[in-house]
Amino acid sequence: MKHCILYFSLFIAIFSCKKEDAITDSGIEIPAGPQTELDQWIDATFRVPYNVRVDYRWNNTVSDAGHITVPPREELIQPFLKAVLKIWLTPYTRVAETKEDFMKDYICRELVLVGSGSYNSGGSVTLGLAASGYRITLYTVNQFDLANGTVSRAALKRFFQTMHHEFGHVLNQRKPYDTKFQQITGNYSADWTSLTDAQSRELGFITAYARSADMEDFVEVLSHYITYTEAEWQALMNSIKNTQAREYIRLKLQSAGSYMKNTYGVNIQELRDEVTAAIAEVAAGNND
Repeated sequence: MKHCILYFSLFIAIFSCKKEDAITDSGIEIPAGPQTELDQWIDATFRVPYNVRVDYRWNNTVSDAGHITVPPREELIQPFLKAVLKIWLTPYTRVAETKEDFMKDYICRELVLVGSGSYNSGGSVTLGLAASGYRITLYTVNQFDLANGTVSRAALKRFFQTMHHEFGHVLNQRKPYDTKFQQITGNYSADWTSLTDAQSRELGFITAYARSADMEDFVEVLSHYITYTEAEWQALMNSIKNTQAREYIRLKLQSAGSYMKNTYGVNIQELRDEVTAAIAEVAAGNND
């Protein structure tokens, strides 16, 4: 049956291309249910200005069909998305040379929200996924009860490291970074869970996950830098005993900074200041 449908669709497509009449409407009707107030707010806040579809309704084929996950609680979605707007979209809009056009041009086209984490057989948990520059999936939304002010700065910082990590993938998938980056340390390993973050830093990786592949290394150093205050970043660097490892991380950050500035017109020091200020405000209860 699938093959028959495919052949029939191709026949229609070929036949339509031979017609001389102008193409007007596809004739395909997409069923549209009644829009809730939340839907209307999402439409005005994300789809209209940024052309981003937010999918928060349960769809196991979009989230992670191979894992047990749960949908987000509906009452948490708007406060959560306000934080996404404040800690992700707004900082880039403020510091990018193209301002509001930056996110219009480079943001993913679909944002999928999942209530729980996606737990893996090795004991790790997936907090976010980026797919071909088109979709970002964000997990653990149900841990963020921002309407009641129950989210700590540390939890926000950790989550938005994931958010900026996944957006880093979106940017890399559109425009690749210099391949020389992977030569700074090399020694990437699929067995990244065998070492702690602290042990990995002594080898020149900002986190254990950064050891898994150069593309993860790149976005990990970028996402961590822009979610740490200057004092926190310096304290983290000073905690690394191996001076060569510190130099490796410095070179990786320098490479990431040059990429963001030269490729996208984004100064990561300015971006870091905007992001960390926004995290502090949301943690203090200012989510607007």
